[in-house]
Amino acid sequence: MTTIWQLRAGGDRERNYSSYMIKFGIAMVGQGGWGNYKENPSVYAKGTEAYGDFVRPFCSEVQVGDLIVLTEKHEGGLCVSAIGYISGEYEHNQSLADVEGWDLQHMHRVDWYRPSRPVPVPHLAPRGTFQRVGNQAAREAVLALWDSRTSLDHKDPAPLPPPGRLLTDEELIAAIPAPSPAVATELVARMNWYLEHAKDAREHELRTFLVCPLLEALSWTYDRIRIEHDYLDITLWSDSWNKRDGAGSAAPEVIIETKRIHAGLGAGSLRQVTRYADRNPGCTRLVVTDGFRYKTYTRGSDSQWIPHAYTNFARPLSSNPLDVELGGLAAVIDDLSP
Repeated sequence: MTTIWQLRAGGDRERNYSSYMIKFGIAMVGQGGWGNYKENPSVYAKGTEAYGDFVRPFCSEVQVGDLIVLTEKHEGGLCVSAIGYISGEYEHNQSLADVEGWDLQHMHRVDWYRPSRPVPVPHLAPRGTFQRVGNQAAREAVLALWDSRTSLDHKDPAPLPPPGRLLTDEELIAAIPAPSPAVATELVARMNWYLEHAKDAREHELRTFLVCPLLEALSWTYDRIRIEHDYLDITLWSDSWNKRDGAGSAAPEVIIETKRIHAGLGAGSLRQVTRYADRNPGCTRLVVTDGFRYKTYTRGSDSQWIPHAYTNFARPLSSNPLDVELGGLAAVIDDLSP
């Protein structure tokens, strides 16, 4: 009997990595920062920090030739956005060490086929990251979709690029155009402290102690930074924001949405801020951040918001190997600057 697996592509609109999986012909899960599962499975055992109930089956039970479906949540239930077969044994790949902040190095090669739109499949498991499909009705629906694969979109995957080079703290400090090296040094030390001691910090703490100090280091003055204006986390203004009435009034140039640590930075997190930005044509940049990871968006010619740059100050890379069209640290700093 054919074994079928289901994999949720990140879990929600804010954290959906299906595009990377399709592009590179892979399936990936985390946490993978503790190394190769098969070389040291005890590191991922129950009760450890790295434990996930889906890691063991993904790394040790999946076989070449098994079927796998990518699922996404839509109104009415789960849908299959892609179907494929496992074409490679388990790998631990460092190119996946930072997928928008997530360490997803556990990997299998997959030959993916995509329907033109997500296909509802009844009785798939509604929760969980990765698991075997056991329900008979769900299995039959998946097998029927697989039998129709010649009508689905299928492309040869792009080569998975090598890992980007990890920058040192000294290189990161030098990249921050703060008024003095001491200011940039303090910012990096503060980020490292929060990573080690305050992973449960809430959004307003991150906004106060990480995001706003970085903005001030980048030369935004206090009278051009406004907190919770119109229910928006942070707005950055073209002039002192108290000049917004009358001739020559200021307007927000940048809107920043702050998230809890390790929240998703995807399109779902932009819904509120884009509504405001669309009413303010002077706003040209949107930013989503958890205090460490920053993803920036710029307004396109059709007024759509286009991903422009991404960096992770906790793990800064010389480039974004998974998306060479997405700017890195230098582009994020430029997007955050006045």
